[in-house]
Amino acid sequence: LEQLASAWGDKFQWQLDESERPHEVDFLMLDIEKARAELDYEPRLTLTSALQWVAEWYQAYLDSNDLMTTTKTQITRFEELVP
Repeated sequence: LEQLASAWGDKFQWQLDESERPHEVDFLMLDIEKARAELDYEPRLTLTSALQWVAEWYQAYLDSNDLMTTTKTQITRFEELVP
């Protein structure tokens, strides 16, 4: 959350969702270790970069910018990272 707040900048706000959640939510976690082990997968973006891109996209959304352009720009940037 702190890294996302840093990527978001001064306008960052969050609100705890206290609504009822499925019971398994406390057990589910993202983990790429199986993909690394079985597929020799390595992410192209660091967590910090990925969060910056997420913040960039949502800021474009909140500013009513053209999301197709924002998305295509991010795809192009990503493709430049692929060898």
